[in-house]
Amino acid sequence: MQARHRQRLALTLPLLLILLLLLLFAGFAGRMLVINAPEHADAIIVLNGGTSARTSTGLQLLEQGWAPRLILDVDATAVEWGVPDDQLAREWIAKLPSPYNQEVSTCPSAALSTRAEALLTRGCLQGARRILIVTSAYHTRRSLAIFRQVDSSRHFSAAAATEPAYFGLPWWRNREWAKTTAAEWCKLLWWYAVDRWR
Repeated sequence: MQARHRQRLALTLPLLLILLLLLLFAGFAGRMLVINAPEHADAIIVLNGGTSARTSTGLQLLEQGWAPRLILDVDATAVEWGVPDDQLAREWIAKLPSPYNQEVSTCPSAALSTRAEALLTRGCLQGARRILIVTSAYHTRRSLAIFRQVDSSRHFSAAAATEPAYFGLPWWRNREWAKTTAAEWCKLLWWYAVDRWR
């Protein structure tokens, strides 16, 4: 009888420990994705994708003096209502008040992944040694890891753009936030397990 009790206990304790670790991880899973630690830089780069919150955040950081110039990564293949995205972005920049319209530029790329984006935007960052990346909050950890690995000669920091429709904390309170958190963890784990070694 005691031997059976010890066997059950020997099986139950590790399972309870695993369950506890999973619950702890779940509680911090959303926060672990976010690195919002901007540093003064030579240039700010706003990564493509997400919503207009990325561009708005980048422009706020430029206005606050975090860097002297802002670069918008724009999908070179995208077309809205018959007008290329790069052209739309340049028209938007031209309408910015002076001197911001002189400090903002585009970097057309055709990246299908954050790693490709890091590779394709290197040419637009010439002359800049310290780069401030602006991206969606949930994407900051992965983008920072990727840019640092792809371009180790530069120093990168990250600023998080808030997009409440897609991500927030605690992540389990909203279906979209949960989907975003799960998808980003899959991408982050894939980066660390596979892509970074290619």
